[in-house]
Amino acid sequence: SMLVAAVKRSRLLFPLAAFSAVASVALFFESWLHVGSFCMFCEAVHVVAIALAIVAWRMPEPEPLDRKTLAGALGVPAVLLVLTHIFIPPYWVFALWTEGPPKPTGTDEDGRQWIGVEQPDFVLHEFVDYHCPHCAISSNLMKMELVDGASIQIVRRHQPRNRCTIRKPQICSSMRAAHCAGQQGKFWEMDSWLFAHVAGKGDVSARPAAEELGMDLEAFDACVDSEATWEWAAAEANAARKARVIDTPTYLIDGKKYNAKEARALVD
Repeated sequence: SMLVAAVKRSRLLFPLAAFSAVASVALFFESWLHVGSFCMFCEAVHVVAIALAIVAWRMPEPEPLDRKTLAGALGVPAVLLVLTHIFIPPYWVFALWTEGPPKPTGTDEDGRQWIGVEQPDFVLHEFVDYHCPHCAISSNLMKMELVDGASIQIVRRHQPRNRCTIRKPQICSSMRAAHCAGQQGKFWEMDSWLFAHVAGKGDVSARPAAEELGMDLEAFDACVDSEATWEWAAAEANAARKARVIDTPTYLIDGKKYNAKEARALVD
């Protein structure tokens, strides 16, 4: 929209650029206050957006806004959004398995939860943080591969952003909730719920999921805050660091590290 308005030297450029600049400032504070980290590429885009708003404001003698310019500036992006909605695979629609996972599940020799086929071509140790949007997307795509018939087994591993040795209610709360759901046979149901409701957000209580899944709430609450669960969370985080897993999502296949793209290429 801004490109069309700029080419036409339209008065529409400034309000569009101003909106972009305000959104950039809002996203900066979102990254600072809620995400807790910054994407340098994103911040470069934000700087460009603010600079463009200043240039648009100082643009001499903009052309009056007419219907043709308005249609071009707003109509083209609208058409592109519609085409994107129709043709781009909806990877953002998460596989909610609240009625039960569609594939066999179990625990490996280390007591970690797995889902997939019992005799797989690949065993993927998938390291995630439930608050990580990239993890949610990657895990969802891998689950779609599983549902589509891929001969794989996914082992859930954790690499939380926070140190699980810090005893505060919000620290490592999602992975503790998943672990406690597993104690009641609802691990993968909780796993899918957490990715759908927690990724990209701040402190989100998993208790509504426990209620939705028909769990014993008293036992769930006790488990989440138990000493054994805290020790398990700390051990899982330490195991990830010992395996030198820094980024999420990361996949270990036969002890070798892969990023999400490489892991999906192997599965395909």
